[in-house]
Amino acid sequence: MLEVHVVTGANRHLYERELDEHHQIRHRIYVEELHWRGLTPRSDKREYDQFDLPETVYLLGLEEGRVVAGLRLVPTTGPHLINDVFPQFASVRGVPRRADIAE
Repeated sequence: MLEVHVVTGANRHLYERELDEHHQIRHRIYVEELHWRGLTPRSDKREYDQFDLPETVYLLGLEEGRVVAGLRLVPTTGPHLINDVFPQFASVRGVPRRADIAE
């Protein structure tokens, strides 16, 4: 059964292994499979970027202790992917920035 775990700055120390696995999966998908431009392959085969911040919240889907799904929620009050990397995707309405909105 899939369990969704919410990982915040307060409990991140309890999820070090799972977050490491999440970053390995991100590397495999975004660097190795999709070849996203702007992502530098790392020798440790983990994908981190400027939006993996202390205030970033991760939702990790775990099955039998293994990461099978994951996403991150980045507060829109600071730097985030849509505003800083892909602003063209919000060219009509602009990018909302509020404390209660995450990307």
